[in-house]
Amino acid sequence: MFPNGRPYVVLASAVVLGVSVLACDDGLGPLEELLGPLEDPSVIIVSASIDRDSTRPGDILHVTVTATNPTRRRVTVEGWSCGGLLDFVVRSGDGAIVGGSDTACFLRYIPLHPSTGRTVRLEFAPGQSVQAQYGWTAERLSWTAERGVVSEAVASGVYEIVGSLDVQGGPTSDVILVKVLPVLTLTIDVEPAVPAPGDTVAITATVTNESDKRVTIPDLSSCRFGLWVGRAGSVVAYLTECPWEEPQVALFPHRSTWRVLRWQADEPGDYVIVAHLAGTIQPDLLITRPIVVR
Repeated sequence: MFPNGRPYVVLASAVVLGVSVLACDDGLGPLEELLGPLEDPSVIIVSASIDRDSTRPGDILHVTVTATNPTRRRVTVEGWSCGGLLDFVVRSGDGAIVGGSDTACFLRYIPLHPSTGRTVRLEFAPGQSVQAQYGWTAERLSWTAERGVVSEAVASGVYEIVGSLDVQGGPTSDVILVKVLPVLTLTIDVEPAVPAPGDTVAITATVTNESDKRVTIPDLSSCRFGLWVGRAGSVVAYLTECPWEEPQVALFPHRSTWRVLRWQADEPGDYVIVAHLAGTIQPDLLITRPIVVR
């Protein structure tokens, strides 16, 4: 098209012209017109922020992903998405992805086809920042043909949030940490603390709503709560009856419900008391308390 290598001569002249214009006009108009926008997503800087450093399942944690073009050129990026190109993911300590901006978007299309989406184009002016805001409820979404979309609370612990520009070669943000706190806690108290053989031990199992919302614990009548005493890997006594007389329990914020059960130790030795509340609004709670009879 251009014989004798002339495109290289033209390009060199244009670069020199661009530098000359910068010195006089502080602009890159002629160079921009010749070269067009950059199509290199790696020049974009991505950051992520959250509105607080802890949350509970069911509460909305606000996540903001920001992409900035630090260059003096326009930058254009393009990628496939069913939403936008600014994304975030939430990872557990073992690296598993438990949430993110595209989870609900993806699930909407599962009954049709997982590849349903569109090509999204994003253009940055020189120095421009673009933001996307999301909400994460500390719940993991899944889909089944029988139940449709199902949300399950993630376990308590520390999680990583990473923002990204979701295109090939796109950058990611630094990791930010968020702590997921429990909605419910389960504790065990015993009296006397060190019983003798033949003593009756009062065991109090307490469930506390640690959140700022009223919480209903459903399905207790289906044996979702249990307490037993074990020794040397075997169950010595089951202390809870199944089913419970209460089908569910409602707890106001920072209130507790408890049940006192009694057990008589026949022989001296090392025992363990185990309490279990099956997961409903959060994953299973399972706690143990050692007790010595002597």
